[in-house]
Amino acid sequence: MANGAEKAFCVLAFHETKSVVTVQRQFRGKYGKTPPSKPAIRAWYERFVTEGCLCKHKSVGRSPVSAATVEAVRQTFARSPRKSVRRAS
Repeated sequence: MANGAEKAFCVLAFHETKSVVTVQRQFRGKYGKTPPSKPAIRAWYERFVTEGCLCKHKSVGRSPVSAATVEAVRQTFARSPRKSVRRAS
């Protein structure tokens, strides 16, 4: 996995050359290790062009549950507390 500096190098080199193969050759020469894949370089470049950043965005997590849904589930189990979760769903 490439770090931030390596990703930035790939994005800048791709912007200049518009050739993934050339970027991979330059990467191997500069860093001395296996270059990133073609789809990865293209994805980094597209993300940089569209979002202006190579950072991964944090996920927002689980979506909130409405109070009405919570109350409906609570009432269902209050009426029949021995009902299984599978059967209730």
